[in-house]
Amino acid sequence: MILSCAQALLAFSAGRSAGCGTAAGSLVEVSPTLAIGVCEEGILRVVRAPSDAKAALLARESLMVDPTFPSTAPRYTVTREGPATTVMTTSTLKATIDMASEHITFYDVASGTKLTADFAHRFVPTTDPALGNASSYVLSQSWQL
Repeated sequence: MILSCAQALLAFSAGRSAGCGTAAGSLVEVSPTLAIGVCEEGILRVVRAPSDAKAALLARESLMVDPTFPSTAPRYTVTREGPATTVMTTSTLKATIDMASEHITFYDVASGTKLTADFAHRFVPTTDPALGNASSYVLSQSWQL
């Protein structure tokens, strides 16, 4: 299962829940605007932010919570395939990141089958009058299914 910040999963449990990608070492900063959290070996959390908002976003507690998420980082590897591609792999998922476009393609490790890919994302600056005209962004993402 692949979840993005635009598809937050909310679950409540009597204080025993672990946030997705919050275990020490489970959030990998891929670029100034992209990070991937390893929730468990079959769930990766894509975190995108405009470069001026990433630090604040990463400091927030994840809304993706599940009592079964491990409190320690699941096993994964991060490798570079040349200067243009970064690969993040768990025992069940492989995420290939094109570093120029920051597009991500997800594969099933066992079969090599492509599961999905994002092919577009953007942040449009705006102001939010409800927050006193604070700077905000309108986010759009497109995924291949």
